[in-house]
Amino acid sequence: MKYIVFIVLIASSVKIFAQGNWTLKECIDYAKENSISVHQAIKSKEIAEQNLIASKAAFAPTISASTSQNFNYSNVLTDYATVSYGANYGINLGMTLFNGGKLSYSKKQNYLLVEVRNAHRIIHGIKKYPLLEKR
Repeated sequence: MKYIVFIVLIASSVKIFAQGNWTLKECIDYAKENSISVHQAIKSKEIAEQNLIASKAAFAPTISASTSQNFNYSNVLTDYATVSYGANYGINLGMTLFNGGKLSYSKKQNYLLVEVRNAHRIIHGIKKYPLLEKR
């Protein structure tokens, strides 16, 4: 048992010495690149930007189309066949003219959230790191 503990201690100390020395700048850069809060700040800024795009798109009109068809054929104990065909087509266009200012206030709120996220990144010195970007 003593030998197993001794071997584990020797093996772990070899690994510790093999890591090398880091400068303070390397430690800070590594911490910024691998910090969960940095990942969250970058993602929250991207989410805020997408919400701003969605709130701008809410001002656009909406359009939808629908279609349905049916075909019936029957030849029940008669000398002639009955065939019927039916079709329905529809197009709907809609636009919100006013809903209590919700659209405009939502757009302003999302714009301010994007600005807050940008300020947060500037204050904390968060940059876009190549390792974090998948584009």
